[in-house]
Amino acid sequence: MPDVFDQLDEVDWASMNHAYGPATDVPALLRGLASADPAQREIALDGMYGAVHHQGDVYNSTLAAIPFLLELVADPGVPERGAILSLLASIGGVDADFDDDDDDDDDEFEDEYGDGDGDGGDDGDSGDDEDDDWSRNYRMAREAVTLAMPLFLKSLADPDAQVRNGAVRALMACRSQAAEIVPDLRHHLAVESEPANRLALVHAVGALGQGEAVAWLASLATGHDDPATRLAALIEAARVDPASLPPGIVPVALGLMDEVLGAAGPPEPREERPSTPTLVGALREAREAADEGRGAPELSDLVRGLDRALGDRVDERIELLSALLRSPDWGRREIAVLVCNGLIRGYRAPYDELITLVGRQLADPEPRLVASAASLIKDLFGLAAPVAGDLAAYLADAPREREDPGRGRRPGWITPFSHGLPTLGDPLMALARLGDARALPMLRWALERPEPPGDIGWALTAMGEQAAGLIPLMARRLGDMSRPDGFDSRRIGLVAALRDLGPLAAPAVPDLIGLLREDPRSGEAIQALGRIGPAARPALPLVRDLLRDERVGTAAARCLWEIDGDVDTALPVLRACLATDGREREAAAALGAMGEAAAAAADDLRPLIAEGPLWVRLDAAVALWRITGDAEAALPVLLDLWEPNPYVRSDIAVAFGEMGPAAGAALPLLRRELESARRHNHDGYSSHSIHGDELLLARCAAALSQIEP
Repeated sequence: MPDVFDQLDEVDWASMNHAYGPATDVPALLRGLASADPAQREIALDGMYGAVHHQGDVYNSTLAAIPFLLELVADPGVPERGAILSLLASIGGVDADFDDDDDDDDDEFEDEYGDGDGDGGDDGDSGDDEDDDWSRNYRMAREAVTLAMPLFLKSLADPDAQVRNGAVRALMACRSQAAEIVPDLRHHLAVESEPANRLALVHAVGALGQGEAVAWLASLATGHDDPATRLAALIEAARVDPASLPPGIVPVALGLMDEVLGAAGPPEPREERPSTPTLVGALREAREAADEGRGAPELSDLVRGLDRALGDRVDERIELLSALLRSPDWGRREIAVLVCNGLIRGYRAPYDELITLVGRQLADPEPRLVASAASLIKDLFGLAAPVAGDLAAYLADAPREREDPGRGRRPGWITPFSHGLPTLGDPLMALARLGDARALPMLRWALERPEPPGDIGWALTAMGEQAAGLIPLMARRLGDMSRPDGFDSRRIGLVAALRDLGPLAAPAVPDLIGLLREDPRSGEAIQALGRIGPAARPALPLVRDLLRDERVGTAAARCLWEIDGDVDTALPVLRACLATDGREREAAAALGAMGEAAAAAADDLRPLIAEGPLWVRLDAAVALWRITGDAEAALPVLLDLWEPNPYVRSDIAVAFGEMGPAAGAALPLLRRELESARRHNHDGYSSHSIHGDELLLARCAAALSQIEP
């Protein structure tokens, strides 16, 4: 063990904490980082990230560990010092400093340090001692790491390529010393032999040098011997100064990529390592599996970098990705598929040709490419229409069950797991989300299995009325499937499918009543019975018994009205719920559904539209309009709510359309939304984000036509 550990036990670790309590295990983790056993080193590194630097947090134990981490880096006898340098860089805030606005952000250990400066928040008096302590910890960590800059500069010349790579990352955390660091980075680029390290050096020069580095990067882009370095310099210059990116850059970049592949030699043999039950180990193995068989793994980051640098130049991004998707090299095609994900999630554009090219990848023999393409297509919903035939053709020959849920296997109809429920395979879910009838026989097979997939109900929901033939089977499975201890995703999904089928689901009423008797607080079953309507009358005694239940009383009142039209009983319950914290939204939605029948509640809604939580104001305003037709009262509220939270726009657009010409003041908002190149939800991530934005566009267009026919 290094001499540094002589002082380790003199630190009062028990008085400190990390994410999971007292930091008494930190000495063992630090010793583990220096172990001769690679498995122990990986377990220790995982513990440092998982507890001592949990999700980017800096605790007092994190600060106390920094000197020991630095001593480990300084000891040439310690293996894998590059990983320790990367840990120090993260503790020093490098990820917060250089958080690229990346639409396809899949970096490991994504750390967010409070505000945009990455220093944990406001350095001033926030009035909250705990927040001040956190801010102080981040600032002290940044200062401690920056003070080690001479060690990091020395490490740039280390014989170990991974140490040199980690040193570049650590130096990027020393941003305040950029003027001193950049010349050394430029010097070491001239002697660096490792391709990945050259790319890291180019990025670091651009990130630290900013505008002053553009001229040097531009000269490097034309004068360096290595095509990957030239391409990296071109991309970095464009990232620092987007105006420097010349027109016609895509053919130039594609030519450089051809050179990169042409210059790539055989892959170096990978060091065999024991597998460890850690996140760090899983990420390492995933990276190794992703790189296996690729001619030039560094192309992945280069393509992503160029795509980001092109920014709003969507036509050129499509040009780049389309060309890559036509490449004879499967590796380039898979990179393009992965990058397409970020582009389509972030921007609105005519994507039919690009999506068609993605669909062709389903016929490729490389399973990694097929899996990536299917994963992207699954989240496209209606945009995947051009590849419905490709999906059906793939599924016709696909295995019913994928043998191994890991990366590198062809997707099947379903994906079983060693623990937990199976899920539908991405190609089948994609076909179901298109509402394609060819998915029905496969969904029936999946639903008939002893253990149906956990997401089967949501696929059937997407099939709409085409799933009506499966209602008896869905109803039967509600009763005979195994019952989990916790969240019952299958029953909730199947009930949602029956709910959306409305009156068509009448044959399932006895089974829904049985489900409700078993779990009287099943709001989903109550909703489904209500949407079925009068055919669900046998459920009325049970529903009436639930009217006073604080958890499902609101749903029961709406259900009662939907089945029996009993306004006299339902209305008082819903009016009382409007005055109950946490129940206002559901009550407002129910009253809005009742329309004029809920006129007595109109004055209860008016105070809610004036102030309060945004979503409550929205639902109350929509309900007030549907009850009274008073656009003069509701419209200003809806106009006011449009900008603060983009996620309300879809609901508001529906209301604008219902108002028709009375919503004339909304026309500028609707037109601006339809003309915007960015998706309204591009800042978030969800499997439904593309679908949600396309739905908003359709609703805006419909509202526009209803307001000015």
